[in-house]
Amino acid sequence: MKIENYTIGDKILQIYSRLPYRLECKLEVLIMKMSQGMKGDPNDISTLKGFDISKKIDINDFLLINAILQPKIIDDDLNNAEHELNCKFRKIGNYLFEKYVKQYSEKILEKKKLMKSPISPQKVPIKNGLKPTQQNTGG
Repeated sequence: MKIENYTIGDKILQIYSRLPYRLECKLEVLIMKMSQGMKGDPNDISTLKGFDISKKIDINDFLLINAILQPKIIDDDLNNAEHELNCKFRKIGNYLFEKYVKQYSEKILEKKKLMKSPISPQKVPIKNGLKPTQQNTGG
C-alpha cells in the first residue's frame, strides 16, 4: 500500500494514497448511509443534493481515524480541544473526504461502464479450447 505525505500548516501527515480494501468497503457503507434521503445517484456523489452534515462528519471522523497513519488519531482525539491538530481536523477531514470519495466515485463509474458494455460471444476468451459454457469452474 502506497503512503503519501499531506502537509497542513507545519505538520506532515502520512496517509494512504488509496484506502485498503476493507476500509474502502466501510467508506462505501458510510457513503450509502449519507446518500439516504438525498436526491441523485448514490454511485455518482457529484449528483447528490440535500446533504446531511452529520453524515459527512461521520465520514470525516472515519477517515481521520483510519486513513491517517502518522500521527495516529483516535476517537478521543476528535473531541479533544487540546489536540495539536484540533483546529485543522475539519480541513484535513474535508481533504480526505474529497480524495477518497473521488476515488470511490471513479471506481463505481468504471464498474458501471464494465457492466453496461456487452460482451459478444466472439470476444469471450476461450480457455483450454473450451467455450465458456464448457469450462470447468473448479470445485
